Amino acid sequence: KKIKSTNKYSWNWGPSFSGGISGVKGIVFGNDQKSIGNYFSSVGTGSSGANPVFAPSLLKSSLAFIAGLTTQKNISRKIIFATGLNYKLLSTTNTVGTDSAAYFRSNSTAGVHHNFFHYIELPVGLTFQIGNSAKTPLYWNIGFSVSQLISSNALQFNTATGLYYHDNSLFNKTQFGFITGFDVALISKQKRSLLIGPYLNYGISKISDQGYNKHHFAFIGLRAQIIFRKK
Repeated sequence: KKIKSTNKYSWNWGPSFSGGISGVKGIVFGNDQKSIGNYFSSVGTGSSGANPVFAPSLLKSSLAFIAGLTTQKNISRKIIFATGLNYKLLSTTNTVGTDSAAYFRSNSTAGVHHNFFHYIELPVGLTFQIGNSAKTPLYWNIGFSVSQLISSNALQFNTATGLYYHDNSLFNKTQFGFITGFDVALISKQKRSLLIGPYLNYGISKISDQGYNKHHFAFIGLRAQIIFRKK
């Protein structure tokens, strides 16, 4: 008889969703007051105070989410290779005022502006099973990601005029990040699993190399995955 050979482990897949908040400089809860303060104190106030330098409002954390498809394959009994494709929305807020030219001023607080960053992300990583529980397995995830900025309404800031403005050419379009988290399998069956756990996505690259957005993004939240297995 001819016996058909098959791989010991097959590729599995499923949807993934992470909901949480994003912030800059690793300060997810609160704002980045220290970082922004240091930057604008280093700019100075001009010659003998004749040319004052305006300071912007503080960037604050805001809601964010990551959604996509995950594919994974066991490379051993307790180690899983995982990748996929995600849509990632990160955001911050700051207080601004407006004028007739549709610029945003820093010397008034007429409203709150939401700075949205839309990315397409490719994560690559490894998942390690912790312990030997078959009923409720616990996993640790670690890896890296490459993200491409596809659009943004985020503001830049001019220290000489005190005006916010739009200029996406100042952003680093390609971002590299570090990802990690833990998952517990609330449902673990032969054909499918439901995994939930805390998730961290930290930007190794800066949002911009200069000015108001010269920071690293950080996202922290709760991730849920449904993994469908082939038999």
